Amino acid sequence: MMGNQFADIAALVADRNGNVIAEAGNNSKPPLGDPTQHAELVAVANAAKHVSPETLAACTLYTSAEPCCMCAGAVYWTGIGRVVYALSEHALLGLTGDHPENPTFSLPCREVFAHAVRRRASAVVQPPSAQVGNQSHPARKLLHLQRLT
Repeated sequence: MMGNQFADIAALVADRNGNVIAEAGNNSKPPLGDPTQHAELVAVANAAKHVSPETLAACTLYTSAEPCCMCAGAVYWTGIGRVVYALSEHALLGLTGDHPENPTFSLPCREVFAHAVRRRASAVVQPPSAQVGNQSHPARKLLHLQRLT
């Protein structure tokens, strides 16, 4: 996000057993970043390179913020079966405001998935923080990854 005011976005893809298949931090900040390289998009693209579509359908994308419409499209096209995020797009917009480093569509990923015609769209969950407190929960790795970026 902007400067040192907020932590960067991080994402990981875990299989049904909680094994991490792919992970990524945000690489979209100017001046050297690529605005299309959001953590969620990079993580799901890398996962799609390493496992079958059947495996992806049983995977979960864990991310610190709700996927934007671009990243939701990547989730849809890769066939990831479930999305779990901590901070909603609406809440992120409330934190960043109309900041030039966070141009947003203010479009929840649920709405993107609701318009899917190819197959059943991904399930979307905002978990209670108590679930993430479990040391074996894949989101714990995400929180660690977020601190490293």
